[in-house]
Order: sequence, then C-alpha cells, then structure tokens
Amino acid sequence: MKSKRQAEIDMVEKGRIALESKPKAESKSELEPKIQSKINQKIALLIGFNASSSFADSFFYLVLLSFVTQEINLKNMIPFLSISETLPFFLSVFIGTLADRTRRKSKYLFVSSAMRMGIYMGILFVYWQSNQFIFVVVACVLNVVSDSFGKYGGSLLLPVIKLLIPDQEKMERVQGLNSAVGQICSIAGTLIGGFLFTRITLTGLLIINIGLFSLVLFMTLGIVYRCQKIVETIEVATVGEFNFLGELKSTIRLVFKNKKLGRELFLIAITNLLLSLTLPIVSLLSSGETVSGQLSLIQTIQIIFMILGSILTGTLKRVSLTSLFLAFFGTYFMFLLSLMFDRLTISLAFVALFSLSLGLLTPKFMASIISTVAVKNIGGFMGIMNTLIMFAPFVNSLLLQLLIPIVTVKTLIIIYLLLTIMAVGLALITGATATKKNLN
Repeated sequence: MKSKRQAEIDMVEKGRIALESKPKAESKSELEPKIQSKINQKIALLIGFNASSSFADSFFYLVLLSFVTQEINLKNMIPFLSISETLPFFLSVFIGTLADRTRRKSKYLFVSSAMRMGIYMGILFVYWQSNQFIFVVVACVLNVVSDSFGKYGGSLLLPVIKLLIPDQEKMERVQGLNSAVGQICSIAGTLIGGFLFTRITLTGLLIINIGLFSLVLFMTLGIVYRCQKIVETIEVATVGEFNFLGELKSTIRLVFKNKKLGRELFLIAITNLLLSLTLPIVSLLSSGETVSGQLSLIQTIQIIFMILGSILTGTLKRVSLTSLFLAFFGTYFMFLLSLMFDRLTISLAFVALFSLSLGLLTPKFMASIISTVAVKNIGGFMGIMNTLIMFAPFVNSLLLQLLIPIVTVKTLIIIYLLLTIMAVGLALITGATATKKNLN
C-alpha cells in the first residue's frame, strides 16, 4: 500500500514522463537538453499568461477608476469599484476548491479566458447603449465576474506548474521570476492606462482592453496545446464523485492538520497586515505639503525592492522561510521604532529592507505550497492563502479606525511593535518545529 507522499511522487514522475515520449534512437544525454528546452518553453508560456493577465487587469482598473474620478456625479462609485476589485480575492478559497475538482481542465481553462474576453466586449456594448451610471455599475459587477474567472483559470494551472517543475529550487526561481514579471506588468498596465486615458476616447480604451484579453486568450491556447499531456495526467487525480462542500472542508482541515504550513500561512497574513499599516502610520506622523511626496517615495521604494527580492529569490538557496520571516519582522520592528523616535529618513532604509525581505519571502512560500500540497488540494489551499492575504489588511483597517480616535500615534506604534514581537516568536516556534522534524 503506497503512502500519500509516495503516490504524489509517482504522479510527479508520470507528469515528467508525459512531457515528452522518449525516442529510442536517441541516448539519454542527447534527449535531456531537448526535454529541458520544451519544459522551459512551457514555463515561459505560463509566465507570459500571468504577465498578460496582470497587465490587462491593471489597465482596465485604471481606465475605469480614471473615468469615475473625472466625472463629478460618479465619484461616490469609487468605493464600489474598489470592492469589485477585492471581492474575488475573498472568494479565492471557493474558486480554488472548484478548480481542484474540475474535470477536463484544458476545456475550462480555455472557457475561462474566452469568457473574460466576452465580458469586456459586453462592457463596451453597455457603454454604447446606456448612461454613465448604469455603465459603471455593470462594469463593476462584470469586473468581479471576470476576475473570478481569472482566478479560476490560474487555479487550474497550479497542478500543471507542480508537475512541470518538481525540483524545489527551480520552483523558487520560477515563482520569483513569475512574481517579478507580474508586478512589473501590473505597474506597466497602470502607467500606460493612465497615459492613454488623456489621449484616447473611452471607446478606444475599451477596444484596446478587449485586445489585451485577446492576448490572454492566445496565451491560454498555447498552454492548452503545449501542456495537454500534463493535464491528462492531472485528470486522473480528479476522478471520483464531486462534493464541493466536502472538498472545501477537506482543504480547510488540511491547514489545521499540517501545523507548519498553517503557522506559515498565519505569518504571511501578519506580514500583509503590517504592510498595510505602512502608509497610514506615516501619514499620521507627517504633516503639511510633504505628506503626498513622502507616501509616493515610500510606495516607490516598496515596489522596487519587492521586485528586486522576487528576482533574487532563486539565488538564496540556503535561506529558509523562517529566516526570511525573521528578517521581515525584524526590519519592520526597526521601521516602527524609527518612526516612534521621529526618524523618518532612517525609516526609509528599513522600508527598503522589509520590502526586499517580503519580495524574497512570497515566491519562496508559494513554491513551498506548490511543492508540498497534494495536486487535489492545491487550488483550494492557495485560495485560502489569497483570502487571508486580503482579509488581513481589511482587519487592520477596522483596527485602525477603532484605535486612532482613542489612542495617541505613539501608543498605536507600541501596539504594533508588540504584534511584531509576537510574530517573531511564532516564526521562531515554526522554525524550531521544522528543524526538530528534520532531525527526527
């Protein structure tokens, strides 16, 4: 009777074998570079899919936000637009669980991308046929549907990535590159959308947006064609009776069963909670006309060093997740401490350091999940992570609204310093548990 881990290893090996049938006429040494070349092409397609999707998403959001902002009678729709952008993240656990149990994954991956392109055609049609208010309402609702399809398609691809890259170190490099390219394309989409908004009509921008999602569909077709054999291997794992609630409970139970992964998931949530504190706490301490410039500078530093961290992920092979968690919480602690003593200039150095730590940490954690979690649960588990990542800043926002009226800024900083110390303790416990398990 095979163990679950052995069964998982067997599936990975089958996926590797399915990448390319071995010609008898060629030796192993001659065949290996060809197989590796084809694997790299598939990886490039997957990164291209994420990049094009990130660019298109940020482009549309910026265009719609700019349109709502410039129209005086539509400015009260800005919160509704923000909700439409964040709601799919809260639904990630359900979307991921559904993707885990989806059969004929190639078909539904194509359908999800085709539906997204069709949705943005529908938004253009609504703009032509209705008034501005109805257009914005429909665009926000359909944007939720489109982003949900996008997350569904991304979840369908997670098992493909797992079988395509069984090596942990290579997985970290790929996830780092994927994260960096995704962030760069997201920023590019925002900048280009803003640049074109003042130069092209909204109709023209919506047509460009449809073209961008056509590119996403084209990338999807490439993945479906190139990775068909891997998908067929994954299909074996989804055979059986489908019970959505049962699968959802199983995935959530997995978080509590695997204590190490559960603790790391909680630590990731805390890192995002603290990250969402950065700009509000600086704005509370700053005053006058310099506030806007200071916040822009901090955002720029964060983006640059998070991207740099993502790029460098594959070069730090021996650095553990625990070390990166400790690096983040340690540098964030120093950031808060420097703010407490009114050393804003010094705090910028710590912004760079904790952003770099987070840039290194996130791809490494993603690679750890993909390599560790079983194929049948990977989408749901990643969905739980995405949900927690979005839920943590939401909790922090409520906490700030509760605390700001009743405590001083210095007291507020002390509260978050204590939270950071608690996070350091949890990271040490997680690391010690992992070390003890490896020794045993």
